[in-house]
Amino acid sequence: MPPPPPKVALVLGSGGARGWAHIGVIRALLEAGIRPDLIVGSSIGAILGAILAADRFDLLLDWLGIRERDAGPEPAPRLRMPRWQDFRHLPRAFDRGGLVSGRLLLLLFRDFLRDIGFDALATPFAAVATDLWREEAVTLTEGPVLTAVAASSAVPGLFKPVRIGGRLLLDGGLTAPIPVAQARALGAGLVIASDINSPAVRRAPETDAPAGIAALCAQTWRLVENRLSELALRTEPPDLLIRPATGHIHTLDFIGGQELQRCGYEAAAAALPQLRKMLTPCTP
Repeated sequence: MPPPPPKVALVLGSGGARGWAHIGVIRALLEAGIRPDLIVGSSIGAILGAILAADRFDLLLDWLGIRERDAGPEPAPRLRMPRWQDFRHLPRAFDRGGLVSGRLLLLLFRDFLRDIGFDALATPFAAVATDLWREEAVTLTEGPVLTAVAASSAVPGLFKPVRIGGRLLLDGGLTAPIPVAQARALGAGLVIASDINSPAVRRAPETDAPAGIAALCAQTWRLVENRLSELALRTEPPDLLIRPATGHIHTLDFIGGQELQRCGYEAAAAALPQLRKMLTPCTP
C-alpha cells in the first residue's frame, strides 16, 4: 500500500513589488490542479498568501485585470474599492515611525480580508513578521488576518510597526524572507517556495545613483532582502524552489511590475514536471 501524500506547503517570500511574480506562480499551480494544504507568507508573500487562503484569489485576478470576468447572468462579484492603478496617486502620509501610515496598506487590502479570522480561512495560513526588540521571526496564526498581514508587511521606514500581543512587529523579510523553516514547523512534509529576490540587473554607472531618498532606501532594502534570501535558502532549502526572473523590477514599482506575473507563471509551469514526480507516492 503506497504511503499517504505529504502535506504540501506553499511558501511565498518577501520582495515588495516583485510579488507580482507570486501571482503568476499561484496561477500556474492552481491551473495544474495543485492546491497547497498550508500557505506561509512573509511581507508581500503574506498579503497574497492570505488572499489565496481566504479563497479570494480569483477576485484579486479580476481586480488586477489579469483574468477575464466570467460571462453570464451572474458575473463574478466585484469589490467596492478603487482599481489598483489608482493607488499610485495616493499622497504620501508622513507619520511618526513611517513615511506611509499602515492605514493605507489596510485600506488597499481590507475588502479582500475584511473581518476574516485565521479560523475562517479556507486553507491553513501563517504570516511571518519580525519582533523589533527581540530580533526574531514571529509566526502569526491567530486573530484577525488583516492585522497579521499588516505586521508581516510593515517595511521599516515606509510603514509603522504593528503591535500584537505585546510585541512590536515589522516586516517578516528582516528575519524570514523565505519562511521555509516556519512551514516545516507547522507540519509541512513537502515545501514549495517562491523566491522573488533574484539579484538586481546592473545599470550603467551614470544611472546607478537612485533618485531621491525613497529610491535609495528601496534599493538598500532590496540588497538586504537579496542577501538574506540567499542565506535562508542555504540554511533551510525547500523541496522545490521556484525562482522567477525579477531582477529588472524595482522594489516599489507596483505598476511596472505587472509583467512579472507572466514570469512567475512561466517559472512555475517549468517546475511542474518535477513537482508532479514529488507528489506521486512511491510504491514499495
